[in-house]
Order: sequence, then C-alpha cells, then structure tokens
Amino acid sequence: MKLYSPDARGKYVWQVADAKTRAVSYTVTTTRTPPLDACYGHPMGKYDDQGLYMTFCPNVGADDPKSPLAARYVLHPMAASERDHADKERLWRAI
Repeated sequence: MKLYSPDARGKYVWQVADAKTRAVSYTVTTTRTPPLDACYGHPMGKYDDQGLYMTFCPNVGADDPKSPLAARYVLHPMAASERDHADKERLWRAI
C-alpha cells in the first residue's frame, strides 16, 4: 500500500482477507460500502484530494469515544515525505 498515490485521490482503503489462505491484503475502492471479504466494517484509511494517505483513527474527535461519530481520518506521518520523495524523483528524471 502506498502512502502517496495521486491516482487514488478520494478513494478508500479496505483491509481484505482471502477465506482459503487467510492472507490479508489491501484494496482501494471509491465507495464506503465494505467489500464482501473486508476484515472490518470501516475503511482502514482514505486518500485525500492530493493523494496523501489518511489513516483511520477510532475514538478521537468527539465527546463520547464510544460513538461511531468519534472516528476520523488523520494524515499519516510519512505520507508527506513520500510525496516529497516522489516529486524529487520526477524532477531528476526530467533533468
């Protein structure tokens, strides 16, 4: 899973599991509806309008931590540095 993906702007990241092998992977979709093989009932994260990954943080941002409204998305700490690294690579290729 990438922390910076301009192609995935506005999409959600789901953790999914294979029923036979029990292998866990991540899938990117445009909808908040969980896939049939999703491990959780909520997305693990989403990409913002710049393509930076925002991770799901439960129980923050509301008065009642047990409320489903308490969850929010927080920018992953390494997402901006991955974007900067990708920008540098793109510049060096252009030169």
